[in-house]
Amino acid sequence: MSETSVGCTNLILLVVGLREDEGEDMSVINIGPYIRCKPGEKLYTWLPATLPSSVSMPDGKAVQIPLIVVNGIEDGPGIGFFGAMHGDELEGVQATCQIAEKLDPQEMKGTFFGIPVVNPSGYWARSRNNPDDNRNLNRVFPGKAEGTASERIAYAIYQYIVPQISCFMDYHAMGSRAWAISTIHIRHYIHRELWEKTRQIASICGFKYVSVIPGGVPNGMLDDINARDPEHGIPYISTEMSGVGTGYAELDEKVKMCIRAGLNIMKHLRIIQGKPEIPERATFISGGEWPTPPRPGPDLTKSGGWMFPYVEPADIVKKGQKLADLLDMFGTVVDSTYSPYDGIVHIMSSYPVIPRNSVPVRVAKFLSDEEL
Repeated sequence: MSETSVGCTNLILLVVGLREDEGEDMSVINIGPYIRCKPGEKLYTWLPATLPSSVSMPDGKAVQIPLIVVNGIEDGPGIGFFGAMHGDELEGVQATCQIAEKLDPQEMKGTFFGIPVVNPSGYWARSRNNPDDNRNLNRVFPGKAEGTASERIAYAIYQYIVPQISCFMDYHAMGSRAWAISTIHIRHYIHRELWEKTRQIASICGFKYVSVIPGGVPNGMLDDINARDPEHGIPYISTEMSGVGTGYAELDEKVKMCIRAGLNIMKHLRIIQGKPEIPERATFISGGEWPTPPRPGPDLTKSGGWMFPYVEPADIVKKGQKLADLLDMFGTVVDSTYSPYDGIVHIMSSYPVIPRNSVPVRVAKFLSDEEL
């Protein structure tokens, strides 16, 4: 078996692959007509520019698309790892690379598909959106074969990756936009079997908090396959890390959390051997007003201004507790924001100048087992 490696910091990846039955060799991963990954192989390669037309840009420009596939020696589940769907969310880039490096295909049951950077143009531009079309890539799924740059990337993932995986791990973060507690992020699906599978996997990721948002309505995100047809039953797990922060030490620690979560899921699915490493029991919190999506309420600011906070992420707060004051350009308090209910400080704006009609500090509720 041969392995060809490329530097992780240069990976800009869109994966396209198909599993094809070929007599006795039933677990070969075929990527179009050109690339094959046999059982027991780890493949680092670049897709040819001609594959497929949907990943060529509307102006004819070819996108550099590195590919990581680790194909186990035995049949088993396929799992997809996705990083930098938003170009400034960086933890998943290194996490995906380092997980792939740790994997031994000779000891695996199933297949790893690694996508360290789904949004390459945004990655290089340090931008959340894709600057090629100014679209939020995570709001255009299932994409279009002849659409904008983002829609073409989404289409390729939906056509070639989604059909052969049984679990998503999508790494997201606050980037430079917010200060928050790091959480596992999941949707609450009406389909009970899918919800129970998703909840169970979220619980074993090793994070202290799991943030739950209402599900069931297609919104252009990667896991819309479940919103559109929950019978597919593919658990979608994402992280929402606290942001890049101010130094490499903090970023490195969050990358380690992402790696542990990914390896825990693979252990849970028995793709690799071992028991999940779970430091403490996960606490479930609401990702919005529970069980309905967030709506305008008393926590919206009536005036904009400079935020002077009285709390930090992970602080426990009571209903009516002051969270922050907003100061005008003379330093006078013109507005204040208060907690709408008992809960935990989940997300805070990382930029101190706050517009009116916003939520500079978002509080999450604790969810009981009965509510879940």
